[in-house]
Amino acid sequence: MKPVIGVTLSTRRSMLIWLMHKLAIYMAGGIARKITANTGMDETVDGYVIGGGDDIGLEINGNRINPAIKYDAERDALELETLKYAFAADKPVLGICRGAQMLNLSRGGKLYSDLSDFKPELSRRNIILPRKLVHIVEGSKLHELLQRKELTINALHHQSVKTPGDGLVEVARDTDDVVQAIECQDSGLLLGVQWHPELIPWSSSHRRLFKWLVDKATAQTENKV
Repeated sequence: MKPVIGVTLSTRRSMLIWLMHKLAIYMAGGIARKITANTGMDETVDGYVIGGGDDIGLEINGNRINPAIKYDAERDALELETLKYAFAADKPVLGICRGAQMLNLSRGGKLYSDLSDFKPELSRRNIILPRKLVHIVEGSKLHELLQRKELTINALHHQSVKTPGDGLVEVARDTDDVVQAIECQDSGLLLGVQWHPELIPWSSSHRRLFKWLVDKATAQTENKV
């Protein structure tokens, strides 16, 4: 039986992202299942992708919200509930872009609400092709997985991790010194990346992130049998 991976997404403007996640998980040997505020939380899946999308509308842990932006409170609540369950049930999680930020907030971490808060000259990134270089911390689980110290990524964000949450450590930064990946080294079940690997399916390095998730989901399921 192939492991089932739940993918949390917005109820709007998510078809392309859903199809790319579905492909990435299929190529990794799993089956994707969409989870939205309309479907509600799904405890039957074997692992989770907390997907990308709009800003997080939670004014917690120093996360500043913009009153001019329309947030998705139902999605925020769904993902917090999903992450709380995943932590308790020891199910693996891959957070992508917004999902990495949500993973961090859910563990008590803090965000830069805008990259300009980190460095005034920085602003929103809109680079869909892999053109940004990141440096990966040697000895990290991400380094062990990818077997490389540098990786070229895309960038579609204007927020980023400021302070890692409980049990999380930063394991990659880009050339502007922005945090681009976090992980839990104790459990080995939580990984968050600021970029969108599902949009780079031709890259074996980016596909390994989904293979990691599928393999962890399989192993956790087998351990509980």
